[in-house]
Amino acid sequence: MAPKSKFLLKDSPPEVIQASDGAPKGRSYNASYAKQPGGVRVDDLVVGMKLASLAITDNKPKTLKNTAKSNPWQEEAMTMIAGSREAAHKPLSELLKTLFNLDVDCVIDVSGIKQGRALDTQGFIAHNDEMIVLSYRCTTSALDWITNLSTTSSEWEPDVDIELGHAGWCSCILGYGCLGGSDQVKKPRVHTGFYNNFIHSTPMILEHIKPLLTETEKPRKLYVCGHSLGAGIATLAAIYFLLEFEWELLPQKLIMVTAGSPRACTNSMGKIVKERLAELRPMDKAFFCRIVLNEDVVSKVPPSGIGYTHVGRLVYITKDGEILINPSNDHILDADDVEIQKLIVDSQKPEQRPEEENDDSSSTLKERNEKYEKMLKMIPGPFKDHMPDFYLQPLVRLFEKEKNGATFEK
Repeated sequence: MAPKSKFLLKDSPPEVIQASDGAPKGRSYNASYAKQPGGVRVDDLVVGMKLASLAITDNKPKTLKNTAKSNPWQEEAMTMIAGSREAAHKPLSELLKTLFNLDVDCVIDVSGIKQGRALDTQGFIAHNDEMIVLSYRCTTSALDWITNLSTTSSEWEPDVDIELGHAGWCSCILGYGCLGGSDQVKKPRVHTGFYNNFIHSTPMILEHIKPLLTETEKPRKLYVCGHSLGAGIATLAAIYFLLEFEWELLPQKLIMVTAGSPRACTNSMGKIVKERLAELRPMDKAFFCRIVLNEDVVSKVPPSGIGYTHVGRLVYITKDGEILINPSNDHILDADDVEIQKLIVDSQKPEQRPEEENDDSSSTLKERNEKYEKMLKMIPGPFKDHMPDFYLQPLVRLFEKEKNGATFEK
């Protein structure tokens, strides 16, 4: 984590800006700027992060209980959202109804090998009179996911690939190793793995969401959310909505909120997304943001050096929990292969791998907290920074401050 002094912000002290050789970029969260068209609003961040976290569960019995055995941080995040450990284990439909008055339209569950492609996509679609939600589930093992990450890219042609049910084979071959900046590449390209998972969720998107995006429908917010692997898929789903619908004519608003997202598209697609968002920003019709906590390792892959890029405004949470909007990311979001491989090796050491949790329903709250804190000490910081409960805490604090009247003016 870079020291705070390395963040040269537009609201940094004048003497700090004057003493610097570079130009300031970004600023601390400010409620006044949040109200401007395209502004980052903490209520959208909190809603998006909670909806992304809720995708870890479904309506099946014991889903969260089984996940929490090796991923207790998922249960911690769910407990924060639901209000108690007991409530966290309720069915997804009940949680969404209680917390957001949302009705579940469909639970997404596509996994296995289909047409030679490995798929692992879960999540949900829900709506009420004020919002529509498409949320994709995170991976339950960031370590395993990073270890097996492919960098292959595919041409962005959803109209064709939705009919096929996957990215075209020739498209993937050309994109081996990304080729994000190659002159041979004429169409924008995106990460093949995330793209295939997105493509397999489109039948549900077309059935449940598309009918709600019309000029005669209610002016709802469409939240497209995800954490980790789910964030990569959510990014491509949000791009699909951004490019395929005429938001200038629709009463709805598109909002993408991702947390700990890997890079999901190449520079060619990144440029198109940036230009389209700029067109819609004065109308406050579309907003993309990606939240990154401190040194979260997943946000650093696939490498930018082979043509991959992030899209959307950066909401950066410092080690101390400060929320920065679009700061310079030159020194915080790139890691070379050596650094990533070292983290993987360190995580695989026996002393660094937490034991799978046994059923501790009879344990006291204090005992569970002590066990959780002990386990966290064994996990390398960049993997710890990927945990959803650590993302939620500073966002909820900021939301509570704003709700209680703090202005954040500087």
